[in-house]
Amino acid sequence: VAFRGTRDADAGAWMINFDCKQEGLVGGDACVHERVHHGWHEAWRQLRRRVRAALESLLAALPGYRLVITGHSIGSALATLMIDEWLDDGTLPTLSARSQPPLLLTFAGPRVGNAAFADALDAALARHGLTLFRVVNQFDLIPRIPNPSTPGGGEWQHAGVQVWLTPESGGAVAKVCGLGELCHEAAPSFRLNMQDHTSYFGVSSAGSGC
Repeated sequence: VAFRGTRDADAGAWMINFDCKQEGLVGGDACVHERVHHGWHEAWRQLRRRVRAALESLLAALPGYRLVITGHSIGSALATLMIDEWLDDGTLPTLSARSQPPLLLTFAGPRVGNAAFADALDAALARHGLTLFRVVNQFDLIPRIPNPSTPGGGEWQHAGVQVWLTPESGGAVAKVCGLGELCHEAAPSFRLNMQDHTSYFGVSSAGSGC
């Protein structure tokens, strides 16, 4: 499953991106403190049934295939919300029993929710022996937003293990950042840019919506 990023001329998608107020996750008392980006959560709610129906059909027809969930930019946010939901309802743990457990890998993703959401997602992944790898290229601006100064406010925190394509290598070398390592989070703000957001591994997505 691959979720694409925002097309440059898609005004509706940009409105979703800018809808940064946080909302609670549906799921009962356990989720009362977990809050996520309203716009991306609404976008996932509109997709979830079609995605599940298509995937359940494919996985039943192709039982030997491995499920990969990925996305770039806003697509990374949608992939993260899908992973969270499918962990919560038991779908991903069931698929983990296959010979090839699901591969969870996102690129250029923004922060999706608050610390409670990120911590709960990381804990759920760990319980089931899964890892969400979050790839960040050099000085990509987007993984540093939203933040407390973003309209709508709130606290924001990434989930997953950061894989930083290091600036000193020109993005050619990947560093898997350990617990407590800031890596991209410690990069000076004045170095952040959109060019690194639209070019990963030398492949440009500028204008393509990928």
